[in-house]
Amino acid sequence: GIGAADRFQFSSLYTDLYGLDYITQTYLGFIVPWGKTVHGFSYATNAISFDFSTSSSVFSSLGTLKYKETTIAYSIARSILFRNFYVGANLKYYDVSSNLQQAQGQATGSGLDVGALLRLTQKLSMGVSIKNIVGTTEWKSGLNEELPMIYRLGIQYEISDRGRILADLVGDEDVSLHYGSVGGEWWVWKSYRMDEGATGSSPRDRYFRYLQTRSAPTLYGMSIRGGIKQDMDASVLNLSTGAGLRFGPLKFDYALRYNDAEIGNTSFASLSFELGGSKAAAPVYSQAMKAVLPLAAVLVTLLA
Repeated sequence: GIGAADRFQFSSLYTDLYGLDYITQTYLGFIVPWGKTVHGFSYATNAISFDFSTSSSVFSSLGTLKYKETTIAYSIARSILFRNFYVGANLKYYDVSSNLQQAQGQATGSGLDVGALLRLTQKLSMGVSIKNIVGTTEWKSGLNEELPMIYRLGIQYEISDRGRILADLVGDEDVSLHYGSVGGEWWVWKSYRMDEGATGSSPRDRYFRYLQTRSAPTLYGMSIRGGIKQDMDASVLNLSTGAGLRFGPLKFDYALRYNDAEIGNTSFASLSFELGGSKAAAPVYSQAMKAVLPLAAVLVTLLA
C-alpha cells in the first residue's frame, strides 16, 4: 500500500504478454507524501496491435486490428486510528478505443477501489482490497456494463532482513476464488550506506549522526524472486522467476512468468526511483495493536 510511503516515488512497468509482441501493457505512476496523507497518480494501458495481412488465414483481408484500454487513476491513502493501519482508495477513469467501427468498439467508464493494510507485527503484514466496488463502462453502442467486483487478500512475512514470503488470494462476486499464489524474495547482496556527510567516518560516528538527523541509510543490493500461481478457473499452475537491483534511489526489476508452451512466456520489466529523504522512525506497536491482533486472526480465518 502507498500509505506507508514517506518520499516521492516514480514507477514504470512494461509487459509483453505471452511473448507475442502485439499484446502489451504499460504503466506510469508516481506518489507524493503530503503531511499525513499520500497522493498518487497513474496512467496504464492494455494494447493490441495485430496485422492480419501477415497471416495466411482467411482473416488476412481484415488489415490491422488496433485495440487499446487506458486507465487514469488518482490514489489517496493514510494511516488511521494508529500508525500501523493504513486505508486507501483509487478513483479511476477508463477509455477504450479501437478501429472496430462497425462493432462500435469505443467506451468510457469509471471505477472505485478501496483497500487496507495492517502491520500486525514488525515481521507480519496483511492487506485486503476490493476492486471496482463501484464501476461502470458505457459503450458507444449504448450498452452500459457493470465492472466485476474483485476481492484480494495478501499476507507478507519477513523471515529475516534478507528474505520474505508472500501469499495472495483473488476472487470476485461470482467466483469465490480465481487464483492463489505464493512467492518469496531473497537478497543475495544487501548493503546500507549512510548519507554523504557520514562517508568515511567510523560506524560509531555514523550511528550517532543517524540519531541526530534521523536520516535512514540508503539501500544497495540484488534480490532474486520466485513464485507459484494456481489458476482455479483453468486448473493451470504457473511458475515465475525474477530479480531486482537496488542502487540507492534507483530500482530495476525483471520477472518472467512461464506459461503453457502453446501460448508463450510473459516478461515484466520495471524501473523506478525515489526522491527526498525518508523517515527512519520505526513503527510503534501500542496497546491498541494488542487489541487488534485477535480481530485480525479472526479475519484471516474467515477469508481463508
